Amino acid sequence: MPRGKHRHGYNWNVPDKDKTNVKVPKEIMEEVQQFAQELWEQRKRSEEQMSQSVQEDSDNA
Repeated sequence: MPRGKHRHGYNWNVPDKDKTNVKVPKEIMEEVQQFAQELWEQRKRSEEQMSQSVQEDSDNA
């Protein structure tokens, strides 16, 4: 089963117009997908932490 337990892979929650296709050698395709997934999750966590800290700052003001 593809990563993320989705039938066709992980649902990135990104509209199709904001997606792109990248051609890589088949030998490294799985590694590239895994790295992209980890990078995406890292950025989402970072964005969530930033929004929480901004919200906490506004609550303390």
